[in-house]
Amino acid sequence: MAGRVPMSLLDLFVRPRRFFRERPGAFALGPVLAALLVAVVVLTVAYLAIGRLFAAELTATTTVDNPNRPPDWHCANLPDDSPVTDRCDEPETLERREGALLWEAWTGLVFAIPVGVGFGWLCYGVGLHLTSALFGGRGPITRTFAVAAWGLLPVALGVALAAVALALVLPAAAIPPDLEGLVDWLQTPTVSTATLAFGVALSLWQGAVWYGGLTEARDLEPPSAALAAGAVVLVDVLWRLVL
Repeated sequence: MAGRVPMSLLDLFVRPRRFFRERPGAFALGPVLAALLVAVVVLTVAYLAIGRLFAAELTATTTVDNPNRPPDWHCANLPDDSPVTDRCDEPETLERREGALLWEAWTGLVFAIPVGVGFGWLCYGVGLHLTSALFGGRGPITRTFAVAAWGLLPVALGVALAAVALALVLPAAAIPPDLEGLVDWLQTPTVSTATLAFGVALSLWQGAVWYGGLTEARDLEPPSAALAAGAVVLVDVLWRLVL
């Protein structure tokens, strides 16, 4: 019995129909919230790891305004005994490593991970419920949202694997040590095509989980479940192409 839980979770990624068929409790609120939490944590760790990898490659420096120095107009109007006057003697600009600046901006956006997961869950849940209804699906919307939540786990795992792959690729990529060079490298046909293909593969993997879940959550025959999940996957892929 102790080895059954890990095997059941493995089924989610490789045999999703079996996972949902043998684990009716997967539609309960507790497991769904746990799946969402795991997705957020894994995506956050992977996001920070990718940012750290890119930041380590940027060794070039750039000139930035000194945040500790008041504006010139402020210094000109300060009395000599003002406690702020001493800071007016500091240089107007500083040399900063571009990697450090990238890391500061990257970590400043980490809040977008839970927001994005929540928004994606909402959109996928509504989309799956509507498409499955078109094919005769029956069952409460809460079960559809449970399927949408479990479908986020392959995406989280895929992004984590991408971070590992990036750690292996970046040292040999010989990208320029400045931010402009990094952007140019990311926009090369090889990298942009690989990124798009990886995103499409994740969408398909996520769709396979949705397919397995809809057969149980919405009482659909496999062909109907595949079409319902495939419609949402198609929208997701087209969205990636537009971006």
